[in-house]
Amino acid sequence: LLVVYRMDGTLYRVTGLAPRGSGLLGPLEDAAWTFRRLSRAEAARLAEKERHIEMVRVRAGDTPERMARRMRVEKFPLELFRVLNGLGPGEPLRPGERVKLVR
Repeated sequence: LLVVYRMDGTLYRVTGLAPRGSGLLGPLEDAAWTFRRLSRAEAARLAEKERHIEMVRVRAGDTPERMARRMRVEKFPLELFRVLNGLGPGEPLRPGERVKLVR
């Protein structure tokens, strides 16, 4: 799915992928069509929850589970940590490598 919007001279591209026959293309399309400018009140509420990606070095003894607990996310911190850092299930961290944390 590819949807392109033009707003104030800027193009925004929304892309969605789903396995053939999964039935997920419809929900992806529905989500893509919700694209709109936020109201000032909506933007202010989101700014209160502002998050950043921070790069940190892994220290000896750090595990994905331990690093995930340092992130400022409410749901699925371990899964998000693994996705952000390209780690498969059970894949360990190496001391000295840099990883991304949501802060």
